[in-house]
Order: sequence, then structure tokens, then C-alpha cells
Amino acid sequence: MKKIFIALLLISFAMCGCSKEGSVTETPEKKPNTNPIAKIDNLSLDSNASSHSITLSRDIENDGGKVELADNATWIKHLKLKGNTVTFDIEENPNITTGHRFDTILVKVTNVRVGSICVSQARSRKSLNTMEWCTTNASYYRKETPKLSGKELTKLIYNLAKTTNGTDSYKNYPAFAYCIEMNHDPENNMEWHLPSTYEVPDTRGDNRFSENYFWTATGLRDENFAHVYKTNSGATTKQKDKKYLVFAFRNGSDE
Repeated sequence: MKKIFIALLLISFAMCGCSKEGSVTETPEKKPNTNPIAKIDNLSLDSNASSHSITLSRDIENDGGKVELADNATWIKHLKLKGNTVTFDIEENPNITTGHRFDTILVKVTNVRVGSICVSQARSRKSLNTMEWCTTNASYYRKETPKLSGKELTKLIYNLAKTTNGTDSYKNYPAFAYCIEMNHDPENNMEWHLPSTYEVPDTRGDNRFSENYFWTATGLRDENFAHVYKTNSGATTKQKDKKYLVFAFRNGSDE
């Protein structure tokens, strides 16, 4: 009986010892950080192949996060997340019939979207085919364009459907449309545009413009003519319904 009592005391002491300081206790599971990261500006690219590295506002990899494409674009390659850095490669855009292509890089933690990067890639800034400045039924066919920058003139043409109550549209201006459709959000950011005649640099010796005339956004008063330019050619104009090439400028620059 004495032996049984001693054994019970030892068991009781051992059980009490489990709750003493210094004993092993379970660590609460760390809750994933699904708070949104800082906003990332859209990435707008030209048609050339390129490589990119984007820094996020925190270490998403350490949060157990991942990156993936919303629409599985095949032209965005080698997408990786390391710490707070997202890297990827972009293939050259060979498509000339569509103004631009895009996809969204989703930044996720436990399948919760905490951020995104919109990647837009424009087609070639130089058109392969010739096109009219405008068609004969366009409101600016025999009307002078205001003295504005090429970007502002392209915005003016883009907004014609609104300002003319639908009687005119940028679709009646193929040279402008080529540039407008290169923009992912032309309503708010018309970075690709037809240049004004004042924005075109000295083209003497510039072989980019040697094969034909290129349209500017500057149309003449009371005539169906607009300014054009060409390598080693002086200032001249052509009829708006004739077909010439387009070279899209980006925020006032041909570079």
C-alpha cells in the first residue's frame, strides 16, 4: 500500500511539472500577412524585347506569397518572385493588326490578391502599311487642326465621338487611330500619339524615315492637306485622303 501511495505522488508531481515555467508549449501559428502592398504603376512598353525587375513594398516571398499571370500571356516569360522583387522578360511584339497587348501580374498571399502589375506592350511605332490621315467624311477633312502638341491633337481626335455627338469618330482618322490604339488607357494617358509638325526633328540623314512620307497631326486650314516629313525632304504637305506611313511618337519624342 505504501508503494502504491509513493507511485501516485510521483505521478502527481510529474503532472504538475507540465505547467511550470520553462516547459515546452505550443507556438501559435503565424497568420499570413494579406494586407495590400503599395500601389505599383502600370508598366507601358514599346514593341521591343526587354527584361524587367520591379521592387515591391515588402518581402512577399517571406509571407509565403507568389506571383502569377491573370491571363497566362505567353509573351511574358520567366516570371519569378524573390524576396520583394519580381523579375520577368518580355518578347518582341510582332503583331501590327492589334494596337497593344496586355496582361496583369497578380501578387498573392494564400490566394489573396495583395497587389498587381499591369503590363502593356504596344505594337511597332512604325506602321508597315500606308494609310490616310483621314477619310473624306471626317469633320477635319477640310478643317485646320488647332495649334496644339501632337499629344493634345491626338486626344482631340480621340474625343470626337463625344464632342460631335457621335457624328465623327477617331475611326475616320486612320493615321491617328494607329497611334491611339497603341495606348492601354487612351482616355487617361495618351502617351502614344501622332506628332505635330513642330515636334518632328531634323530628319536629314535619319534612315528611319527614308522609305516614304510620314504623317504629322498638323492639318491645314480650308484645304484637305496635312503636313508630312521624310528623310532629306523639305517641309511639304499631302492630301489627307492619300496613303502614307505613320511613326508614333511617345510623349512628344521619337525615341
